Amino acid sequence: MLHFKTEGDSVRKLRRRLPVIPFIFAVLIALLVDGTIILPSEAQAAPQNSQGASTTETHVDGLQRSYRLDSYLVLANEGAARGENIYKYKCWVCHNQYQKDGPDLKDLYKRSTLMSGAAVDDDAVSAQINNGGPGMPSFRTTLSDRDVADLVSYLRGGTCCRGEQHPAANPWYRASTQKWPVQSGLSGGARGTVRTAKVFRVAREERCGPQREN
Repeated sequence: MLHFKTEGDSVRKLRRRLPVIPFIFAVLIALLVDGTIILPSEAQAAPQNSQGASTTETHVDGLQRSYRLDSYLVLANEGAARGENIYKYKCWVCHNQYQKDGPDLKDLYKRSTLMSGAAVDDDAVSAQINNGGPGMPSFRTTLSDRDVADLVSYLRGGTCCRGEQHPAANPWYRASTQKWPVQSGLSGGARGTVRTAKVFRVAREERCGPQREN
């Protein structure tokens, strides 16, 4: 006697299996928490972490130059050298020996007062940078306290502010140290008649005669 499965039989079997699924998930979660099961990503990272304390050093991608540019870290990470970087980006355009609208900042700390009348010291120079003044924008929202401190350190030092006359070598420019071959004796390029509107008009008149303009 043949027995045909009905839809009701399938539903009953599915109902009997449903309680098993949460049990399986519970077992897997317990094994993961216990550490019995290791995920593939953890298994690949394990050999790297087993090398010792040397792996705690943060790897810095030297090609991410944009981050160092935006953070004023091209010349140094802190101090007067970093302040020189900030000066070149934020100050030089108005405060240089060729600009007449803003005062030259060379030997600023050898002067008795600022243009505002305040005595020249770190607090007065920092306040001038943060608050701005007549013809000078405020940098309170664009420079952090650390940025201002490094900038003031550079202005106070004796190296400000003629770096534009002898700029530091670009470490990313390596052509001067590399003997790369340079091609010479190049040949090729476009040949033949250059087709312009005048050439087409002359050719048409030669075939059809002068055209009357309306």
